[in-house]
Amino acid sequence: MPSEDCYVPVEVSCPELRLTLKRKGDKYLIDKFGGAVWLTDMMHLSTLFYQAYRTNKKNAKAADLLICLGETLGRGERHESVEEVCEALAHHEGDQSEYH
Repeated sequence: MPSEDCYVPVEVSCPELRLTLKRKGDKYLIDKFGGAVWLTDMMHLSTLFYQAYRTNKKNAKAADLLICLGETLGRGERHESVEEVCEALAHHEGDQSEYH
């Protein structure tokens, strides 16, 4: 990214692990690659906890399609078991009591 106004760190203490693109970041990638862009291999902590892990447990099985003004379509595979969901929720430091 050319500048910090293209993204926002979701986790201030560890910004390299949790970056979320702003519209300006989306537009930068669209312009850089000359049109539609599939954004893949996102860090799991920058996605929602219910996205399935890739085998490395650092990235999510998710993708966003960036066209025109930014993210137009988001897709993602979900966890297959309750145990995986609970593990991911803990990884994201979420409160399980909010989901009962």
